[in-house]
Amino acid sequence: MKRQTGNDNARYVFGLEGWSIESAKEQDCLIATLITSNGFEVCFAIPFEACRSLGWSLLHDADQAVEASVVDEQAIAPVRGKLN
Repeated sequence: MKRQTGNDNARYVFGLEGWSIESAKEQDCLIATLITSNGFEVCFAIPFEACRSLGWSLLHDADQAVEASVVDEQAIAPVRGKLN
């Protein structure tokens, strides 16, 4: 994708329809299955330490994104009122 477009930020992005986490017998990891809206599934064996780090990052980054979204909506709200 990057080579085709010449854009270093270009990539395929799939919408997440569902996910599951399960333990892996006799392994030091969890298995994460991600499912797209068109039914594509991929599984990852994620070591416990990476699970902790990923969980923290998802929570932290989601909180920041939600806060930024609320701030953006508050900034836009007066303009929307004028347009309607």
